[in-house]
Order: sequence, then C-alpha cells, then structure tokens
Amino acid sequence: MEKIYIRVSYLLSSAETAKREFASLESVNDSFPKLVLTLDPLQRGNDKGIRHLSLVDWILGIEN
Repeated sequence: MEKIYIRVSYLLSSAETAKREFASLESVNDSFPKLVLTLDPLQRGNDKGIRHLSLVDWILGIEN
C-alpha cells in the first residue's frame, strides 16, 4: 500500500486559503506524494512538491 497525503478544499478562493491548505503539507518532511484537491477550474500545478489537482479528475483517474 502506498502512503499519500491529501488535503481537500472546496475552492482556493483567496491567497490566504491557498496558503493555509498548502502550508499544512509543506511541514511534512518526507518523500511521499502530497496533493491538494479542489473544485477550482484552474490548477496551480506543482508547488514545492505539492500537486494541486481537480477533485473530479482525481476521482476519475484523469491527472494533468
């Protein structure tokens, strides 16, 4: 079984919200995958090793 860290947020509607969601994963110091899943129409990409993906795409197995 693979270990993965996931944060789920409805939308990253402000810089403060995005900072909060990513900060919790930035503090984890290991090499396991880290994801932030949201319903945002645009994804932020890869930020400090943390991927931002669409929740719907992730559930359907469609990763950008």
